[in-house]
Amino acid sequence: MIEIQIDHREKQSGLPELLAENGCIVSITNLDIGDYLINNEITVERKTAQDFVASIIDGRLFKQVGGIKRKSQRPLVLIEGNPFSIASEISSESIRGALLSVQVIWYVPILHSKGIDHSKDILLTLGHQSIRYHNMLNMRHGYRPKRLKARQLYVLQGFSGIGPVLAAQLLAHYGTLRNVFQSSQEPMSEVKGIGKKRAGRICRLLDAEFNLGDNPQR
Repeated sequence: MIEIQIDHREKQSGLPELLAENGCIVSITNLDIGDYLINNEITVERKTAQDFVASIIDGRLFKQVGGIKRKSQRPLVLIEGNPFSIASEISSESIRGALLSVQVIWYVPILHSKGIDHSKDILLTLGHQSIRYHNMLNMRHGYRPKRLKARQLYVLQGFSGIGPVLAAQLLAHYGTLRNVFQSSQEPMSEVKGIGKKRAGRICRLLDAEFNLGDNPQR
C-alpha cells in the first residue's frame, strides 16, 4: 500500500483526493520540506509552471531545492505544465539555466507533468516503484557520513522504512540513539510518522537474537 504524506498547502490542488481515490493512504500534515513524502522515502517538490517561474524570480527555488537535497533521502522536483509558456519578466535562457542548475549542480531530478491527472499518475508510479525496489534502494554501499548528526541519522536509516525524515523525528523525540533503542513499541508508535506497525518492526528487530549460523542474506 502506498503511503503519502501531503503538505497542507497542497490540499486545494485536487491531488490528495485523486491519490486517495486510487488506493493511497493519504495524510495531510505540515511537512518541513517538499510537498509530498512517498512511503517515507521520496520527497517531491511540486510546482505549477507559473510557480516555478515565480520561484526563480523571487529566489525561492534554490532555497527549496537545497532543503530537499540536504534533508531528503530521494528528492525530486515535479513541474506541472510548461514553464517556457509562462509570460514573465525573465528570459527563456534564465528558465533553462534554472532547470539545468537543479539537475546538474544540485543533482535533483526534475519530472515534467502535463497536468494534475498526469501528476497523479507520476506519484502513483513512484509509490509502486519505491515499494517494489525498496531493498535495492536502501543499499548504502560506500557512503559513510563524517558529521555527528549525519552519523546518527545514518544509523536509524538502516531500519526498513526509515528515511531521513523519520530518523530525524525519532532523534528529535528521544534525544539520543540510546534512548531510541531502549524504547518500547507503544511509546515509539506515538512519534510522528512512525505508527504501531513501523514501531513493531523496529522493536522486533532490536529484540531478535542473532544466530551466527543464519544466512545473513535471508
